[in-house]
Amino acid sequence: MATPAPAPCFAYVLEAGEDLLTAGDLAARAHVTTGEAVYACHYKRLTALFADYSAEELAVLTDWFTRATELAHAYLEKLNRNDPQEEC
Repeated sequence: MATPAPAPCFAYVLEAGEDLLTAGDLAARAHVTTGEAVYACHYKRLTALFADYSAEELAVLTDWFTRATELAHAYLEKLNRNDPQEEC
């Protein structure tokens, strides 16, 4: 049985040898995007939005989203246990 050819990205990395590729170099060679070009405008808008908040306000927002994420993960774990005896 023949060994399949390496994936194009892996082949580009091998071809580069000692000259390490950046993510952008690899994306350009593989004709894909790193996401930077796709989301650049969105990131610019988010940066402007965050600039409207003080460091203290951003800390509160970060804390809220971190804690809400933890609660959501815990609830998903509860749902996955599928234990009807377990309380909400």
